[in-house]
Amino acid sequence: MKVAPVILVGSRDEDILRRIRAVRPQARVLEIRDAQELAQQIRAHEVSALIVDSRCDPLYQQVDEYAETYPGVPVILLGSRRSDRLLAVNYVPLFARMEFDASAEAWADILDLAARHRQMALELAMLKQSRSAPSAIPSAPVPADEARPKGAVIAQLVGASRHFGDLDMMLDRAIEGLASALHTTRVGLFAFDDRAGQFRLRAGLGYLRATQDMAYAPDDPLVRWLEQQAHMITRNFVVRMQDAPEGAYLSRSLDAAGAELIVPLLARGTLLGWLFVGCRTTGQAYSIHDLEEFSVVADHLAMLVDNALLYREVSVQKTLAETLLHALPTGIFSVDASGVIRWFSTAAERITNTSADVVVGQPIEKLGPRWADAVRRAMSGTREPVVQSWEEPALQRFLRLEARSLGASSEGMGAIGMVQDLTTMRQLQEKQAQMERAAFWTDLAAGLSHEIRNPLVTIRTFAQLLPERYEDDEFREQFSQLVAPEVDRLNDIIEQINDFAHPPDPVFSRLDVRDTLHQAVSKLFPDGPAPVQIVSHVDGSIPLVIGDERALVDCFYHLFQNAVEALADRPNGQISYRVEASNTDSEDATVHVVICDNGRGVPESDVDKLFSPFYTTKARGMGLGLPIAKRTVIDHNGKLRIDRSGPGISVMIDLPGASPESVGASV
Repeated sequence: MKVAPVILVGSRDEDILRRIRAVRPQARVLEIRDAQELAQQIRAHEVSALIVDSRCDPLYQQVDEYAETYPGVPVILLGSRRSDRLLAVNYVPLFARMEFDASAEAWADILDLAARHRQMALELAMLKQSRSAPSAIPSAPVPADEARPKGAVIAQLVGASRHFGDLDMMLDRAIEGLASALHTTRVGLFAFDDRAGQFRLRAGLGYLRATQDMAYAPDDPLVRWLEQQAHMITRNFVVRMQDAPEGAYLSRSLDAAGAELIVPLLARGTLLGWLFVGCRTTGQAYSIHDLEEFSVVADHLAMLVDNALLYREVSVQKTLAETLLHALPTGIFSVDASGVIRWFSTAAERITNTSADVVVGQPIEKLGPRWADAVRRAMSGTREPVVQSWEEPALQRFLRLEARSLGASSEGMGAIGMVQDLTTMRQLQEKQAQMERAAFWTDLAAGLSHEIRNPLVTIRTFAQLLPERYEDDEFREQFSQLVAPEVDRLNDIIEQINDFAHPPDPVFSRLDVRDTLHQAVSKLFPDGPAPVQIVSHVDGSIPLVIGDERALVDCFYHLFQNAVEALADRPNGQISYRVEASNTDSEDATVHVVICDNGRGVPESDVDKLFSPFYTTKARGMGLGLPIAKRTVIDHNGKLRIDRSGPGISVMIDLPGASPESVGASV
């Protein structure tokens, strides 16, 4: 592992930071603001140079202390030529003094010298440490006074696992037990903090004050090394390492924690953290037996931490799920395989007016026979949900229950039920229905009074004059010519209302839509040519449809009649109809009928009212033609819609084509 060199810069001048990064692109240039941040960075990184801007007072005022505190770190002071600040620290043994306007070549040279100086200092320190360290790890037997009962450390972890539900308390108890069993006064555990996104001290005993503030990012060299190598770090191991920068960094990591060894905690291929252990209370070195025991302890502790984290995550998810379910307006409950209620939401309590404490642990029959019937049927293996709706007399509520089985019927996992209180919705629906009925009768009365009044006025007028002018032949002739049509008009109104209220039963047969359109036009203009131009566009091959010929003729008749009335007093009036087919080779064959006019059209606000009974914009008429047409299309499993994009109005009708097996080939 090659650790990238780190250059610390104590300056708020962005230009200086950019120049240094340009000169040393391979290095990590970190900005620091005060002495505390400087100390943290030196503990965490392999610092090749420290650059202090003389204009940065918090760092400049302690520059003399840095040279003494960190003798192996080259300190470079940055300032103006012959300035008072540079002259004031002539007595300080700094590595170099640089001017603000120094060239890139000068910076490159001085940073190269600083890096070599730092490397030589590290190699010298490693040499001194290797000479003073023992040549090998002692392999002598553990003295009697240091002997521990076999499994004593594991027993401490087992005792700590009693606090499995509280991760912090469990770790505290585990650390205390390990310190006691290992005969050391310094034990700590670093674990990943999800909120901070760093590895921080999670539990410890006798640790250094500075250790509490230490934090390691996921890309920190120590973290990467533990993930890649996956074995412990000891003093002897660091001394024997050939890679000096790496060995120095790992040695400094041990020093920062005041530890003799660092043991990684790995679970499922992921680094959960690491355990660090200080010297033994007796001052003796750890034996091979101790290191092997540390490895076993780390495995058990990692498993314990991993399971505790999973338990905490599951607990959080369970709490969130229960909170969400309790907040839902739909009542939710669950039963086990034997039909015993195991969970009851707040909404279910409110709907049933029953406390969860009363029903949880009781059979589903506690809620009533309807509840038990739906749940038991759902648990019997029914794949579809069991739905029941009923009015609960005791609660004076209208309820809807949906029960679903949990898992396959052979697994016997139970069922879940969802209950809704539809009382308010049902009351609103009933009120809406009452309002619609009232509006229906109001519209009917208004339409009838408007349509019947005119014929009655005519009939009454002639009836009043009849006694006086009965002998007048001209009057009698006029009476017969005017009164009879008005009576026929009244009869037509009654027939329209009767047809709308009591439509005859449809008689379905196979038929050609083109024939019904021709019949509708002939019915509309029985005495000769139409007063408007009628244009047709019909495909040569149209599938048959299954329909009632009389009903379809009346449907098209009403649509043509409305188009003609929309063209009244309009020059160059034209009605066109088009018949097309789609998907003729499949079972989804559809016949499309489009009837258009170039009349005055209708406002956007009135489109939704066109198919409402008794709505009309004409001076005469009941407004029943379009509602009858729409109902006929729906009875034939078709669709009807209005298009206002062109001049006038286009009415588009889609009718399902009959399958060849049932009605024969296309015509």
